[in-house]
Amino acid sequence: MTIASTELASAGWSARIPLVWRCKQSEKRLSITLLRLVGCIVVVSFHTIGGTSPGGAFLFAALAVALTSTSGDYRGLIENRGKRLVLPWLFWSAVYGAVKGIHVLRHGQSLSQVFPATTLLCGTSVHLWYLPYAFCGAVATSFGMRCIRQRWVWVAATGALVFAATMAIGHVHTAPFGQWILAVPALALGIVFNILRREKGSAADVAMAVGTVWVACAMAYMWGGNEIEPVFIGATLLGSLWCIRAKSFEILDKWAELTYGVYLLHPMVLWYTHRPGWNLVPVIALTVLICGAITAIIKNTWIKRFV
Repeated sequence: MTIASTELASAGWSARIPLVWRCKQSEKRLSITLLRLVGCIVVVSFHTIGGTSPGGAFLFAALAVALTSTSGDYRGLIENRGKRLVLPWLFWSAVYGAVKGIHVLRHGQSLSQVFPATTLLCGTSVHLWYLPYAFCGAVATSFGMRCIRQRWVWVAATGALVFAATMAIGHVHTAPFGQWILAVPALALGIVFNILRREKGSAADVAMAVGTVWVACAMAYMWGGNEIEPVFIGATLLGSLWCIRAKSFEILDKWAELTYGVYLLHPMVLWYTHRPGWNLVPVIALTVLICGAITAIIKNTWIKRFV
């Protein structure tokens, strides 16, 4: 931290007066850092409020694809995403499975009730659905981007998928199938932003992509679509924050590095921080801070590869 100061001269004397505390800037984009932080808060907020809509996950899925390399090295991509997504999925599925298993033994619940058949698809905690989905999505979208390079095709596909997903999800009531359906248009939107990133697209290009999502959401709303809000919020946040061209700050980057761990840990922490009748804003803030602190500790241990 450094202090920005100014010189004041009056009546023959001068003094250095601190004006603001300024954090050291980094080489990373502020937009990406803010998207990771905001997406993390949205995820925790949705689960604290009691919603099941993947609002933050929609944002994370689109952002992950937007930053995916298009070098064509599928072996490297699979190896990298496998370490980042599949291994943490297996590890945290074991952790949540052990915790739930203890709960089953203590309260005499049925194993089939606590661990339904969909556990094989999403893991022992529903929120873990995103990890294997993101792995498959990264591989599929990387192949898709190499096959179809025209941005307008993916913009049109995003609009069509938003409409189709919001119309179809009302007929799906089992997790993680609803989450999967609603995240499909996020993958297509991520491809659009990936192209914009490589082509250095303008704010007008971003507005066109997000505007297409808005139109699709409006059409779905008129036709009785469901879960439109997380799609609308996710696309709007992505578009508005993406246009920030400034450099990030090291202190924000440090916090952003903890967001993955916050995502993985927050349901377990919410078991203790969320109580009926409590104000939700402090609960969300407390949960994020506790998860961030635990993640920071884990990053200094041998299991740091899983956060």
